[in-house]
Amino acid sequence: MQVQGDDAELLLAALADGPARVLGCSGGALVGLDLVAHHPERVEVLVAHEPPAMNLLADGAGWRAAFQEVEETYRREGVGPGMQQFIATAVRTGGPYPKEDDAGPPGQEQAPPMPDPSRLPPEVLEGMARMQANSEFLLAHLLPTTIGHVPDIARLRGMPSRIVVGVGAASQGQMPHLAALALAERLGSDAVEFPGDHQGFATHPGPFAETVHQVLRGS
Repeated sequence: MQVQGDDAELLLAALADGPARVLGCSGGALVGLDLVAHHPERVEVLVAHEPPAMNLLADGAGWRAAFQEVEETYRREGVGPGMQQFIATAVRTGGPYPKEDDAGPPGQEQAPPMPDPSRLPPEVLEGMARMQANSEFLLAHLLPTTIGHVPDIARLRGMPSRIVVGVGAASQGQMPHLAALALAERLGSDAVEFPGDHQGFATHPGPFAETVHQVLRGS
């Protein structure tokens, strides 16, 4: 995680005249937190939307095991099955594993249905091909890092950068939402609700952006 935080610092050093206003979503929020922890002079304010800091949760060990199963599925069966299990695990509510009366044992949860490629325009298919490569990088490199990562709360509490933790209005009970609430509590602040779920920046781009602007204005 610190490699990514250091990379972000190098970009800001090259491109920004002064401290930046940073928005990070999901894993990007974890990178933003590391950036603040190690390079606070580069960040005026960080908006960290649903960082999946599973190790801040009381059942963090269970969540680690659930996502380690996702990694094992990817190694064994490839990107498609790995991403299906990743999505199903990320959006699950009620704990790391489904209850006994849910559909199937761990590792066999139903992910949201994928769109029919034959009905998609070429530009969307091209984008999906890029996402395929990104998904493989996520599962091969970023997921293992995220599973074991713990934000440095003591260091973050002592930094001058303002940290605003965001949660999705429609993602209550999901691990990233719960982890964001745990982070906000440890930082001694209240989480700010954003439109949509964990992907609210994509599903509700206009209202999501307006909420970001409100946060940056301090309103």
